Amino acid sequence: MAETLEVEIVFDDPEGGKFLTWKVQEKSLVCPGNTLFTFLKGSQVIPFKCNKYGVVKERYPIEPNEQLEVGRLIVKLGKCEHAVTMFGMCADCGTDLTSIEEGSSTPLSRASVPMIHGVPELLVTPEVALYHAEEDSKNLLSQKKLALLVDLDLTLIHTSETTDDSDALDVYHYQMEGPNSPWYHTRLRPYARYFLKKINEYFELHIITHGNRKYAEKVVKMLDPNNVLFGDRILSRDECFDPNMKAPNLKALFPGGDDLVCIIDDREDVWNYAENVVRVRPYRFFKHTDDFNAATLAELGNIIETELAKNVAGDEADAGKDEVKLWLEKADEVPTDNDPDNYLVYLFFLLRRIHETFYNVRKLTGNPKKTLSLKTVMNTLRENVFKNLRFVFTGLVPADQAITDSIFYYRSKQFGAVVQKEVVVHDGDEELPTTHLIAGKLDTEKVARARKSGSVIIVSPAWFWTCVERWCRVPEKDYQLFFEDYKMTGRQSSTEADNYLINVDCISRKLADEHMATLSSSANEEEEDLRNGNKRKCALEELSKFRSKFRRFESSDSSEDDDDDDDDDSDIDSEDEEIGREIEGLLWENSDENL
Repeated sequence: MAETLEVEIVFDDPEGGKFLTWKVQEKSLVCPGNTLFTFLKGSQVIPFKCNKYGVVKERYPIEPNEQLEVGRLIVKLGKCEHAVTMFGMCADCGTDLTSIEEGSSTPLSRASVPMIHGVPELLVTPEVALYHAEEDSKNLLSQKKLALLVDLDLTLIHTSETTDDSDALDVYHYQMEGPNSPWYHTRLRPYARYFLKKINEYFELHIITHGNRKYAEKVVKMLDPNNVLFGDRILSRDECFDPNMKAPNLKALFPGGDDLVCIIDDREDVWNYAENVVRVRPYRFFKHTDDFNAATLAELGNIIETELAKNVAGDEADAGKDEVKLWLEKADEVPTDNDPDNYLVYLFFLLRRIHETFYNVRKLTGNPKKTLSLKTVMNTLRENVFKNLRFVFTGLVPADQAITDSIFYYRSKQFGAVVQKEVVVHDGDEELPTTHLIAGKLDTEKVARARKSGSVIIVSPAWFWTCVERWCRVPEKDYQLFFEDYKMTGRQSSTEADNYLINVDCISRKLADEHMATLSSSANEEEEDLRNGNKRKCALEELSKFRSKFRRFESSDSSEDDDDDDDDDSDIDSEDEEIGREIEGLLWENSDENL
């Protein structure tokens, strides 16, 4: 197809007629023979056919029943922008785009963003991607939903190539490549299907996995047999930009930004430790098998998992015990083999709290167009878990390692605590008293000092990691060491009543106030920019008039004899010169560029 540059289509029927209705929209592709509009000639409705290829850049204004004469401008056509391509071919005009223009290294199309997870060959331009992203965001907000990226391995399932539990219930056995290919064994995490069913009420679900496409589709069939939760929103290793990282795919998945996106994964490193990641407790059912599809786990992850293993499995002694019990009773799937893992129950309530806080803030701020980023909400919820708490660690960090280089320090700061090097008993000039000593050993000087103080709560590392994985301060009593010391002090630990630090309403109001202040500041800046822009526009108009006037005098001056120069120059009023200088000064004040 020959490329159409900019051409204008005119009405060419010598008998004329009355315009009826348009049959094309601006930005639509037209080919020879397509109807642009219909008109009435006598009593007959006639289609006006196009005789060119191109994209409708502009429809010239024509009123219904307006009389059309020969030569009347109808539309302006331009060349196809190849905004959507498939396998190197334009989806609009059919042009083969695998070649490049002669003598140029510039591709024929700017389509570079994959729009459908499982079809990486379907590409669109950044503008088209942004348009659809904005529409998707509007759709999510209208439904009061957010987007949730869900990892598979060690988050919702555990897969192994070898298993000692071949007869265990709820384990799927399958081959990927036919009868002679290896067998795989996949166990669903307890409550996985019910978790997805319930969380789908609050989030639009997407799968992202480092497993290949066949593996991903196989597992999704186990989790969502009726294909009602994920649709085609499945991104596998085959479509990932980087086989070891997931973060690079975020921009392609959400071209408009990830302000409405939450991620659940057992690894943060593959997301570059993004603020909108909820790191889940890894699920392992088969012995001697780690993440089936992942590269070697980061050292950071290994340390965390070692500590999480110390947690009391199935513990429900936190502030939401009754709600958790009710959730478990309603679940339509019962764990088999006495599998004690119930982490997805707590993950559900955490995600629901994130969702509730986000939409509470929107409601309190009047649903502004510039919505609050989910990262801000998640950071605030995280920081409130250990807010106003001061930790000292003992028996957990090697002697040759600084506490500031440890995972304990990183998590403490991330969740809002202050980390102290030594136990502080009384108010000092620089530090407040220590609230918690987290002890890996009992025979240390720090433990002795904390016990002697009678005011420092001494807990096991399991308390710390349970709080971190659930994003709430669970009661210390189930993890407390030397409980008799604690009872003597009368010091209060966390209970359901004092969990106000993570109270959704409290945090929502705080975030709403901060967001309104930000919006107000942005509005003031925009208003100031608008005022400056208007000043500049007026100044440019005045300067243009002044220069035109100057050129007229200059032109008339050049037609006179040199002897008359002084007389002609006197026609330029000195007041005009002063106005010109003032205008140029105003322009300098409101622009970073020279005129």
